[in-house]
Amino acid sequence: MASSKLSTILSSLLPLALCTIAFAFAITATISREWAVRHNYSEPEADWSQANLIRTETRSPFVVCGTVGETYVCTQYTGSGSCKSLAALDDNQDATYGDERLCQQIHWAGRLAVASTTFIGIGFGIALCMSLVATLALLSPAVLQAEDTDEQRGTTTDPKMESNVVVTQRRRPRPHRKQKYLSPMAPYINALLVAVLITGAILYVLAQFYGVLAFVQSAPDNGAFAAYGGNTAPGEAKYMGPWIQGKALSVYGSVAWFAAVLTALSAAWVWRLPSGRQSPL
Repeated sequence: MASSKLSTILSSLLPLALCTIAFAFAITATISREWAVRHNYSEPEADWSQANLIRTETRSPFVVCGTVGETYVCTQYTGSGSCKSLAALDDNQDATYGDERLCQQIHWAGRLAVASTTFIGIGFGIALCMSLVATLALLSPAVLQAEDTDEQRGTTTDPKMESNVVVTQRRRPRPHRKQKYLSPMAPYINALLVAVLITGAILYVLAQFYGVLAFVQSAPDNGAFAAYGGNTAPGEAKYMGPWIQGKALSVYGSVAWFAAVLTALSAAWVWRLPSGRQSPL
């Protein structure tokens, strides 16, 4: 009985554990500056190596960094407002800082990332409450007494009584023990949990999509670099690599939405949904 109860309690905590991972990585990805990175070298392209790497530039939906003269400057953005990337660093050169298209994609990536993190955060709060309530219900004296009663009933040796019990259970399935001590609204709260987590996961996938468009596809000089096999922008020394995906865009964001999907699936498996399906745990 002890091992079974421990297994059930751990199962009830599984959605919370997965949602904690999703929320932590969503926050980390959203506030990180490493959505895109570009390496600058002290030697021309033919001699690029880690030995002559002098600086790594970063960009994110809320931080745009660039070199003004000899100074490396990072400008903070908000998640909303008008598109002002052309004047972000007091420089109107589209070839350096991007145009209105890039700015629009950056803002969409940022807004979607914030929206996704918000939904996953709401899911984390719901999962925390559901896990605590389920765990406390499983440890309550009423549930323990019910389990003892069930065990005593299971020790009967009368074939007629056993047959009657089997027939009764087949005709009218008994609700799972732990469900009897949860709120009648629990299935609907669980459905809300699944909905907000799936929504959060979809939003972060869209944020990654706009992030790739903005920081990899639309980033200045990336097109020339891909088309001509190097940085051929007029007047630019061939010391700068292309903009590529950083850890926040490729790793942290992916872990966030994938963990959110796993949380939704585990919540649908561990706890009841409004359809009336009983939890197998």
